[in-house]
Amino acid sequence: MLVTVYTPNEKQTELQLSAVNAVAFRDQRAKSPEGERQRVAPAAKLLASMEGGAGRRVGEYDLRDPPTALSPPEKISPFSPSVFTQNEVCVSFQDNLVIGIPRKLSTGALQNHSKK
Repeated sequence: MLVTVYTPNEKQTELQLSAVNAVAFRDQRAKSPEGERQRVAPAAKLLASMEGGAGRRVGEYDLRDPPTALSPPEKISPFSPSVFTQNEVCVSFQDNLVIGIPRKLSTGALQNHSKK
């Protein structure tokens, strides 16, 4: 899971990126321990290796008995690294996770949806 923390600036007019990190989820009940995690490759290298990759949206399904297709499979646009690199911050983490995010957001860009 990637976690980002934005904090308000002094005038409360925008949010500044304070931290971004990856939190690993590991199966604590696994019968054997996981192996060593991959070394981190630079974001640009990871993204370049996927450039032009063609994906396919498999479709959406209602998995109740019997499974029912809600939407048909469809082609999607080839992958472009610019989706990530157009942002001011583009970093990679272990497990080949990459995030591209802005350094600043307007104050109303994020909303708190927690119950009061």
